[in-house]
Amino acid sequence: MRRPYSTEGHQKAVVHPAKFKPQWRQIKISHPTQQLSSTESGRRISQNSQSHSSQDNNKKRTDSTLNLLQPLGNILAAATSSWSSEKNKEVSDKIVQTVDCENSDKDPRGHYSEQIKEAKQLVALNYILGNHDNDANYVNDLRFGTDFLVRTAEGLEKVDPEKIETLYLNAKFSNEDKAFSAMYEKGRSFNPMSGVLDAMGGNADAALKYLAPSAKGGKVDASRVEKLTKYDWSWDPTGFDGLTSAIAAASSKRSSTATNPSGGPSESERARQLAGVAVHEIAANVPQANPHDWWWDRNKYPKGTTSYNDAAKVHIGQLLANCGPELTQTWDNGSAVNPSTGEKLPRTTEDDFNKLTYRVADNENATATIAAGIAKRATDRSAELIAKNAGNKEAQLQHINQSYSQGSSALNHLTAIADVRADNDTKASADDASVKTAASAAALTAFTTVATGGLSAPFQIGGSVATTTLTSPIITNQVFGADEVKSTMNTNPDEQMWAYAVRDAANAGLLNENDFSAPGSENYSWIVKRQRTASDRSIKSITRRPKRCEVLD
Repeated sequence: MRRPYSTEGHQKAVVHPAKFKPQWRQIKISHPTQQLSSTESGRRISQNSQSHSSQDNNKKRTDSTLNLLQPLGNILAAATSSWSSEKNKEVSDKIVQTVDCENSDKDPRGHYSEQIKEAKQLVALNYILGNHDNDANYVNDLRFGTDFLVRTAEGLEKVDPEKIETLYLNAKFSNEDKAFSAMYEKGRSFNPMSGVLDAMGGNADAALKYLAPSAKGGKVDASRVEKLTKYDWSWDPTGFDGLTSAIAAASSKRSSTATNPSGGPSESERARQLAGVAVHEIAANVPQANPHDWWWDRNKYPKGTTSYNDAAKVHIGQLLANCGPELTQTWDNGSAVNPSTGEKLPRTTEDDFNKLTYRVADNENATATIAAGIAKRATDRSAELIAKNAGNKEAQLQHINQSYSQGSSALNHLTAIADVRADNDTKASADDASVKTAASAAALTAFTTVATGGLSAPFQIGGSVATTTLTSPIITNQVFGADEVKSTMNTNPDEQMWAYAVRDAANAGLLNENDFSAPGSENYSWIVKRQRTASDRSIKSITRRPKRCEVLD
């Protein structure tokens, strides 16, 4: 049985599956009929036609303008990567001055028009810095200079996002600037931080330097993460995508072995603290909007409730994968501690892990990425303990068994959450227990692929053994080469986990056939019992039975 849990608060609670049935709504719209004269009808049709034609023209002009901006991103990235620190800061300051929406016109009559102009330039800047993902892996393809990105972010964080929102709403409802409102309708981000954070998704050094700088007394300052998660992202989900991109990139530095020359916290320590703060603060401050709710239901949402787009879900999946040691430990025994170091992930609780996982569990790439992190942790932990207990054969076998047992427990927990999410989102699965979610299948496939050594490219090479991280998320159709992911794990996951453990034991030279029948062979019972008749499938295995879980977010 999977253990029940709730993701709201710390009090454990069982929530019945029936409460998660999707609420499908039907609405009938009726309009009072009006008798119009042919002249009046023609006049209204003409007005509507002109209005729609004007809006279409504005959108076309907007698209044309934005398309011209994309090459500027390539040029700026190449330049900022070669400029000196001073040059980068100089150019950054000049750019920020053109988009800060402060009135530089002494004539008060020009105040509003100047702000509108700079707000549109801000949208353009977001487009220049972001929106570069030709390989479709949800990571910015361009590599802007670190000093340029950090300096630009420090300037843009002073711009009030509510001012930009007000300017947009005024333009929309006053019909004064159709092109400006058309930018928003096309999904362009108006948040001052959106573009620069998205660009940091392609530069982990810049992301870590900005989001978790060293502070006095050898401490880490992750206050920007907390502040950014408290933005009201509800009106700009694209901006939230940018934030999660930067956080995911910064979290990949957990495996860094670089030290701080000045004696302050290392890169890995800064990334560790950032990851813990990010998991907790996103879970607490950015609730997920229910895609099945109507707009009038959303009026009752708490402030900050946001629609998570696919990019944000994948980035959060990468963040969770980069917390593999703590995530595995939490889902195995409820404690967010890395057993390799004995350190607890700051602020993070099991409730936080469960909430974030549930919010992204309907996305195959997100669950595959999380599962890859869990699998890598199991194989790394097994190798780590084999080396640590060199010369002690009994302890080595025991720890191999334990490593995969914990990995299996965490994987079961992940797929259980994905199943519950599917029950909420899919009406069919509420009535048909045989429905399998693509997200669960993707998780199982990713775990199998990583555990068998078939996937290594996205992982940080030459990093810390205590925490191996993903530098980019797992994209299922690119990695597995199939439009529809099907689980490659056999029908009995216990058997598969057992196989991984035996493989590690064999590779370490720990298995001797004579030992299996010798006195004291009970030390190998988890291997010996598997070698009995094929029909004996009820014996003890190295993995625990799936824990039934219920999720409430």
